[in-house]
Amino acid sequence: MDIRTCYLVASSDDADEIMANPRQPERWPGFACLNLDLEKLVDLLALCEKLSLDEALISSFEVVNNAGEYGPWLIRLPTRLCTILRHLEEADQQSTAEQWAQTEAFAHSTWGAGDLQKALQHLGALARLASEAELELLLHQGVEGEAVAIQ
Repeated sequence: MDIRTCYLVASSDDADEIMANPRQPERWPGFACLNLDLEKLVDLLALCEKLSLDEALISSFEVVNNAGEYGPWLIRLPTRLCTILRHLEEADQQSTAEQWAQTEAFAHSTWGAGDLQKALQHLGALARLASEAELELLLHQGVEGEAVAIQ
């Protein structure tokens, strides 16, 4: 089962329209991929801030809209993660990607350190764009395949 994810720069005021069709690059710049989901972003924030995973860290990712127990969900990335992404230098992206690839969230993933470095570059560019446009960096996440309840 794959988790489809779409990262986009938008206003959470557009949540209903985004939920209906998140892939409108002319309106909301971004990129789509598989399995770079909320769990992995929480691990990234914990890694960058040298924190352990806990409810406060997880709850810093605000669910802006959800279609129900099985998704899809629209999630606002925390300002502190966006700040980290905006300021992550290329050399730091490589070492961060290597460390991130070693987290438990990637234990059974096809994502490698090189892929994650590219993802960090794209996320950094989107975080900068969101900051300049006074918008938000959002994650649209949905499950493909068998439905799974999120507890």
